[in-house]
Amino acid sequence: MHRPDPHRPRPFATGLLNAACFSAALVLTAFLVGRCLPFPRVPAIYPKYQYLAENRERFDTLFIGSSRVFHQIDPQQFDAEVAALGGRSQSVNLAYDSVWPPESFYFLRRLLDLRPPHLRWVFIELMDINVHLEERNDRTLRTAYWHDWRHTWLACRHIIASPHTAREKWRFATEHAAIFVRWNAGLGRGEELMRQTLLPGKPKRPPEWTARAGFLPENDRKIAPEELPRYLESVAFLRRELPQYPVSAHYFEALSGLAAEVRRAGAQPVFLITPSLSWRENFTGLPAGVPVFAFNDPAKYPTLYEPDRHFDTWHLNGKGAAELTGFLARQFAELQRGM
Repeated sequence: MHRPDPHRPRPFATGLLNAACFSAALVLTAFLVGRCLPFPRVPAIYPKYQYLAENRERFDTLFIGSSRVFHQIDPQQFDAEVAALGGRSQSVNLAYDSVWPPESFYFLRRLLDLRPPHLRWVFIELMDINVHLEERNDRTLRTAYWHDWRHTWLACRHIIASPHTAREKWRFATEHAAIFVRWNAGLGRGEELMRQTLLPGKPKRPPEWTARAGFLPENDRKIAPEELPRYLESVAFLRRELPQYPVSAHYFEALSGLAAEVRRAGAQPVFLITPSLSWRENFTGLPAGVPVFAFNDPAKYPTLYEPDRHFDTWHLNGKGAAELTGFLARQFAELQRGM
């Protein structure tokens, strides 16, 4: 009777090993290919990235954040007022609508990869982490592009620490994990690269914000009459009491890591809290050594909360943006004088 060789690999074990090796090689290849691909042409976001890439020698001050930076901080006014106060800046507004953490953190890191040679200051808007995905957008390039390991893990840590039910946490986490797998497996990215290389398309008209170094003001529309009573009630509450909102451990860690990377790029990070109706943006327990410019207190900055300065309940109009930019320029000039 033939006895099996105990040292000979069994078919099942061999197949399992081959499958593991194949999977590992596939993952590694997808990762390496992903690292070699250029910044994806994410609608609205890519033009901001490209603008800095083409003008990296010009700027020493960078603003990153959401629509509350994009539509509310005017680099040209900021630079002029800082210069009038004896300071110096050549700034660019690279914020855009709905760019919250973790996306804003990822985008800033990719901007730092461009290594602007004169970069000295980076303003980072502080907003809570946003992990909610709209069903209609969960497969868009805008949703996918920031899902690398670090920022997907940040989203998942935030979900785990949230007050949602276990079922909701599972659903949110698996949605982000699925996006991470699809994106980092490189699905569709070969086609994207071929299209960029072989079919670049016709040059498009530059975005309107290029004329003002990334800034696009809202018009002078005012808060709708039906929204005004609730807005005034919220402002009155915050004026009476502005509760503190300690940052979570994972948010503190993320901010600390981001600030360290800004410093390694040769710049000083500055945290920015724009006018807000949410006391949950009155962050405390932030990383030490980073200046914080906060405009979220109606008692301290009452004019920024006057209805005639607002486009809607969450955004300043052109008049309000000019006032906020002025406050910011004066604080920045004072910070420069003290360094």
